[in-house]
Amino acid sequence: MKVNIKKEKASSIFYDGKFYDTDKELELSFSEAIRLGRIAKVETNFDSVPYGSSLWKNDKFINFSGDIDLQSGFGNVSYYLIKESLPELSIAHVGKAFGVRDQGIHSVQNKQLNQAGAMIWHDQPRENWLYSPFQKNIAIIPWETTVVPKSWIGKINGFDGLLVPCKQNIEAFKSSGVKIPIGLIKWGVDTEKFHYLERQNSPAFTFGTMGALSLRKGTDVLIQAFREEFPTEKDVKLICKTSYNNYPFLVKDPRIEVQVTAVGVEELMENFYKRIDVGVFPYRGEGFGMCPLECLATGAPVIITGWSGGMEYYDPNCCLKLDYTMTDAKSFSDVVYKEPCGQWAEPSVEHLRKLMRWCYENREKVKEMGKYAGKHVQEKWLWKDTIKDFHKELDKLL
Repeated sequence: MKVNIKKEKASSIFYDGKFYDTDKELELSFSEAIRLGRIAKVETNFDSVPYGSSLWKNDKFINFSGDIDLQSGFGNVSYYLIKESLPELSIAHVGKAFGVRDQGIHSVQNKQLNQAGAMIWHDQPRENWLYSPFQKNIAIIPWETTVVPKSWIGKINGFDGLLVPCKQNIEAFKSSGVKIPIGLIKWGVDTEKFHYLERQNSPAFTFGTMGALSLRKGTDVLIQAFREEFPTEKDVKLICKTSYNNYPFLVKDPRIEVQVTAVGVEELMENFYKRIDVGVFPYRGEGFGMCPLECLATGAPVIITGWSGGMEYYDPNCCLKLDYTMTDAKSFSDVVYKEPCGQWAEPSVEHLRKLMRWCYENREKVKEMGKYAGKHVQEKWLWKDTIKDFHKELDKLL
């Protein structure tokens, strides 16, 4: 199959360990052309192949596009959507696999993409979505504000269905102009990795947060609340775990520990989850929020903003709901996407202070909440159970 690469500013594109001249045609396989299309503007000469519904009905076959990366939210979810679907589904995966050692997952990359099958795209809209050679296309897109970028809407409406991980996302996509069917699916927890932990009594009561230490995650709100509520106390601590090297909101405070490493699950459990008493996630917007759910699985209750993704698994017996008001999502609109993104939550610093103080003064109650949290996740939020919603929605659409 010949593929023409559109002229880019650069004279070549680095793809799969090779440099390709942007002025030349390439002879690529179908799967290679799709992979290249995920990272470059390409013109292809794909034949039109009709959708073969029997591939789903009889063989449970799907094509799946999305990087498998256990260090990111999108990648982590792609990994488990595939892993937990095997062997019930037959999957051909296209995308990079970063540091994945699971041979079962690697095997899906050895399968040839089938143009007659449906393609599941787990990503934010890319230009090459407009040129999909598949006749049946399903998008999976989590979102964090009230308005989806206008430039996405036409692309999304060209799909046959959209799957999202929270009810607020359904409202946001519909109100932004998405007309195609929208289905609700759930993320989950792998409790072989994120399991209940017995915590030892520590001299310092410890709060923890994990993820990008960013405006969207509310890191600025957390730091302000922590330092204002505990200005002089020595027996309180905050651990901020991140895989990113950018953390502009942190300040010098011996009680605030920053862990900036991409570590394995065992080390994460031992050095982060086992050391914290309460997880604090004052996000402004969250498509779902994997970190708070994993925190609950380990037996630590959480403080979460009472809006968007975290409300899917909110339970007052193990979660403390943080008050908020709605405000313009200026950083998303002006800096990240450069088009209107509506509003997101503004977590209350004063209420967060009160919730953190309550946890600090009610340590036995916090432990009881933690025990309930582990059971809550075991009963309702394991991947092996939540994956069924994904399969049911595919049945409706395919």
